[in-house]
Amino acid sequence: NNFGANFTGANGSISNLIMRYSPRTALRATASATSWSITDVQVLNNNEHGMQLESGSGQNFNLTRVDSNYNTYNCVIFSNIVNSTFDSSNFNFNGWSGFVIGSGTVKGNVVKKSVAEYNGLSGFVVNYIAGGGGEIFEFNRANNNAQTTADRQGFALFGVGTVVRYNLAYSNDVAGGVGSGINVDNTADRNEIYYNLSYSNGGQGIAARGDGDTTGHHIHNNVLYHNKNGLELYGTDVDNIVIKNNIISENSNLALR
Repeated sequence: NNFGANFTGANGSISNLIMRYSPRTALRATASATSWSITDVQVLNNNEHGMQLESGSGQNFNLTRVDSNYNTYNCVIFSNIVNSTFDSSNFNFNGWSGFVIGSGTVKGNVVKKSVAEYNGLSGFVVNYIAGGGGEIFEFNRANNNAQTTADRQGFALFGVGTVVRYNLAYSNDVAGGVGSGINVDNTADRNEIYYNLSYSNGGQGIAARGDGDTTGHHIHNNVLYHNKNGLELYGTDVDNIVIKNNIISENSNLALR
């Protein structure tokens, strides 16, 4: 199947491993894999994803000090990955995005102390998942993304109940568009965005789009400066959003739009 390695079964561990130049994905957990620990692993220069995780029974993984860099696509998790922790890892220089939460019932995962930089598209991505949500991103850094495609973000949020806190997002949208440090898209609901520093992005420090039925976001105690616009709400249906105690300074166009 041209994967670097498939792993299955329960309660396994992988550590101190380097995988490079796989024709497809380097490290792939199949639907029968549950409760694995992955530590000090590098997946580099692979022709699809660096790592692809899925579980058929809603199980968890714990990843620490994983480098998923220079891959054609990105590091992806999807299909019933719940209550997992991704800690102190790097998702950099990938052709697509750095770290992507994809499809299936994915919920309650924590991504912390990690870096997504110099990716072709966005840094960290949370897609909309029916029955999923509640991811936490904290103490991460997303910078210099959108290397090949304009209007991409440091944090691209499409999900429900996502918490983004204590992160850095800067210098995103290198390709010359108007991407945001943190972008809440039209499928997102009830996201909490607080205590982040977002600066020097091509578009907004934080943007919330409401072309769908976007409601209930809380955006507070963020610092937004040296962006085009500091904080922007746009679209046709943005309701019940709480914005308070943000510092918005020295943006080139508007502070609040």
